Amino acid sequence: MNKIDSQHVKKVFGKNVKYYRFLKKLTQEQLAEKIDIDITSISDIECGARGVQFETIAKLCNTLEVKVCQLFDEEILDKNIPNDIRDFYMNQ
Repeated sequence: MNKIDSQHVKKVFGKNVKYYRFLKKLTQEQLAEKIDIDITSISDIECGARGVQFETIAKLCNTLEVKVCQLFDEEILDKNIPNDIRDFYMNQ
């Protein structure tokens, strides 16, 4: 079994949060407001620069309407997700 470091897990988690946020057509600010954290925290999570508490994971899953496992799915790493939600929908 390959060893997985925490930075890799944060990167996977963050990219998934961003992807599912885009699918819900939410800005970082809107998501932050819905789960009651500051926008800087959302940015840090999506960049993989910050770990997340279980309570926040639960709030993200409820708001994004995804299962916990979807936020840790490594297949999302292969998707090219733009930096801006408008660009995401222009390329769909």
